[in-house]
Amino acid sequence: MADMYEFVTNQVIEALETAIANDWTCPWQKIGIGNFTNYDTNKAYNGVNIILLAIAKSKKGFTSDYWIGQSQAIKKGLRIQRSEFGKRTMITMPIMTPKLDENGKEAKDANGKTILEFKGYKGTFVYNCSQLENWVEPSKVELSEKERIEAIEAFLQKPMVKIQEGGDSAYYNPNGDFIAIPSLNQFNNSELYYAVLSHEMIHATAHKDRCNRDLSKYSFDNSVRAFEEIIAELGSAFICSEFGIFNETRKDHLTYIKGWVSILRENKKAIMQAASQASKAVNWIKAA
Repeated sequence: MADMYEFVTNQVIEALETAIANDWTCPWQKIGIGNFTNYDTNKAYNGVNIILLAIAKSKKGFTSDYWIGQSQAIKKGLRIQRSEFGKRTMITMPIMTPKLDENGKEAKDANGKTILEFKGYKGTFVYNCSQLENWVEPSKVELSEKERIEAIEAFLQKPMVKIQEGGDSAYYNPNGDFIAIPSLNQFNNSELYYAVLSHEMIHATAHKDRCNRDLSKYSFDNSVRAFEEIIAELGSAFICSEFGIFNETRKDHLTYIKGWVSILRENKKAIMQAASQASKAVNWIKAA
């Protein structure tokens, strides 16, 4: 694949346009982003790969949240169903190469390890584990609704930013560095409250002492506003999926969602950059 940015962007634009044509729901909420994990390494996928896997799972009817490369499957003695062979899903992999110093030699860090620098993306392929012969999904501990709410509440009640409850709108104020959100009893259910709070928490990571995203033009530059909303919407989806919370896209975000298509057409790197920023924001909250 010569241009991974173009491939990824086209996949996401198709999903967005399909969602817009049918209803106002954003595709990653409609699909239901799962906790997608590589079955061999047991590592969770992140960034734009979460979106690509969610789209593939929905379009192709896969039933597992586990994925595996062909060579990984062979190593583990697993067989791909004959009827599924070749029906792979493409995801991205960063290209990292040794950084060179002024003498043209590999640069080393303080521990003597070679410093790597990002050079772009390449494609790699995985199979959904439901495409394997005799696949049995590993059992998962199913939390009750009360336990899921308590878990996401504990995750979001971080001392990183002040949360002011009350009023009738939710927003992050970068000047005062606080989140305003209506009281819990003003929402139809607890899940919606925490979905909205997670969205605003992602915005709050833009602060210079956190992830340092520039919001100075947010209020008057539509492209800056829409790009930041993509980051917040994705970050919120990542958080909610981790805790099993249904993240319903708010109808007041429909304008943003429609605007995203224009942004993605103008900048084929936008969705990958936004997904990367969203994952970075989520990881910052986890570490806070």
